[in-house]
Amino acid sequence: MNKTLLTILILAVLLVGGILLFSFAQTDTDRADNGNGEDIERNNGDDDDVSRLLPQMYTSSDFDFSIRHVSDAEVSIEAGNNTKFLVTGPNAQPNTEVTDGYVFTVSAYPRTDYATLRTLAEDRADSVSAIGEVTEDIRETRVQGVPAYTFESQSISSPVTHFFVASPNWYYQLSYSVSGEQGGEYAEQVNAMVGSFNPVGGLIDGTEAPSVHETVSIAVLDTEAETDGVERGCDRVVMIERAITPTTAPLTAAMNELFSLNQDRITDGDWFHFIARTNDTLTFDRAVVDEGTAYIYLEGELSGLAGVCDNPRARIQIEETALQFSTVDTVVLYLNGEETTLTPDGRGE
Repeated sequence: MNKTLLTILILAVLLVGGILLFSFAQTDTDRADNGNGEDIERNNGDDDDVSRLLPQMYTSSDFDFSIRHVSDAEVSIEAGNNTKFLVTGPNAQPNTEVTDGYVFTVSAYPRTDYATLRTLAEDRADSVSAIGEVTEDIRETRVQGVPAYTFESQSISSPVTHFFVASPNWYYQLSYSVSGEQGGEYAEQVNAMVGSFNPVGGLIDGTEAPSVHETVSIAVLDTEAETDGVERGCDRVVMIERAITPTTAPLTAAMNELFSLNQDRITDGDWFHFIARTNDTLTFDRAVVDEGTAYIYLEGELSGLAGVCDNPRARIQIEETALQFSTVDTVVLYLNGEETTLTPDGRGE
C-alpha cells in the first residue's frame, strides 16, 4: 500500500470517528435538555411553544384578562361572569355531555364580593357539593408561581379540576374537564391554557384578605389659591373625605364618588367641583391598576368647561383622586376606548 493511500485511509477513519463522537455528544446534550424541559418550561415559559399549541388569543375587556386557546374552540359568555371554551373532538356523541374534548371555563368575581380568595374557593366547593361531589378537598397550590387554591369534583361524565387565582381587581376560578381517547393531548392543552392566563396587573398572592376601605377622598379645586394643596393649572387641589360602603376596590369607589357628586360648589370650604358640570355627558366606566399605573375608562364626552383655566380641571380632579392611593404612580385616561388628555386642544396642566 503506498503512502498516499494510507494517508487517505487514516484521514477517513479520523473523520468518521469525529462525526460519531459529535453525534454521541449531541445526543447526550439533547437528552439532558429534554429531561429537564418540563422544569424549564414551567419556570421560564416558552412563548413560542405555547403559541404553536394555542394559536389564538382571547381578551376579555369586561373581566380584564387574556388567555390562549386552540383555533377550533367555541367561545361563549354564560351566566354573566363565565367565559366558556368548548373543544369538541372527532368522536364526540351529539346532544350529550362532552364525551370527546374538553370544557374550560373562566369565572370572574369582583374582589369586593369575597373577603379572601379562600372564601371564594370554599363557596364554590359548597355549591358543587349541593349538586355533585367534591372528590378532593381544597388545598393550597401555585399557579404560575403564585399562591392559589385548587380542588377537584366529579361531573356527570368526568372529573373537574378547579383553580382559584387572584389579580389586583378580580378573583378568578379556572375550571376544566377532559373526556375522550385524546385525553393526553387535551390535558396538555388545558394545562397550557392555565399557564397562558394573564389578567390585567398579573396574578398576585390572594391568600391574604385585601384591605377594606370605609372612606375615600375626592379631589376638588381651590380656585382662589387660599390653601397649601398641590398646585395644578390655575388652582390648588383640596382632598375631601367621603364615607363609602366598605370595599376592597377603593379607586373604583373614589371615582364613583367623584362622578356621583352633582353639586359644583362644595360649601364646606367654598371649593369647586367642576366634574359636576360635565356629568350629563361624561360618565365613569371602570378603573384598573397595573404595575403602578391607574387606567381610568370614561364614556361620553367632556362638556361644560371652557377657557384656559377651565379646560384641564376635570382631568386634574380625576388624576389627583387616583393619585391618593399608594398603588398609583401615574394615571392614564381613556375616553370611549381611546387614550385621551381629556383637555380641549390639549391645553392646560
